[in-house]
Amino acid sequence: MKSNLNNISVKTKFLIIGGAFLLASLFSVWGMTEMSTASRLQKMERDHIELSVRLELIAAKYISLIKQDSEALRTEAYKILNETSGETSKMGIRQLLNEMLTLQLAVFTVTSSFERTLFKWFGFGEAFDIAASGPSDMRTLQSLPEQLEKKDYLI
Repeated sequence: MKSNLNNISVKTKFLIIGGAFLLASLFSVWGMTEMSTASRLQKMERDHIELSVRLELIAAKYISLIKQDSEALRTEAYKILNETSGETSKMGIRQLLNEMLTLQLAVFTVTSSFERTLFKWFGFGEAFDIAASGPSDMRTLQSLPEQLEKKDYLI
């Protein structure tokens, strides 16, 4: 084995070492890119959880206001339904639903088709299928405010 390495020219040895270094550098950059993507996906997941919890709390308040027979409370319920804000804690139901849907679709802008193919190949592709079609509950939730308005529960 030692005699085989002695027969290789210095130029070839440097080319092999340089190629190995370049290949290791490319893998390192690719790994950092994937870690960045994973970080963005985790942030999106945390944001989605925050929006979901906020929606659950505000929906309970909305329903309790709708059930009461008072014009003032219905007006407040209408505000809860349609409020808009840049802060999650002040968003209304419709805005929360839209934000959740935006996050759901953002999964496709954060990941490349190659990454989605790898995920499917390793058995995690269902996550992208759910994001593409969306949970059926989300579509029901989005249509609920319109149904309530058509029944004249609101102003």
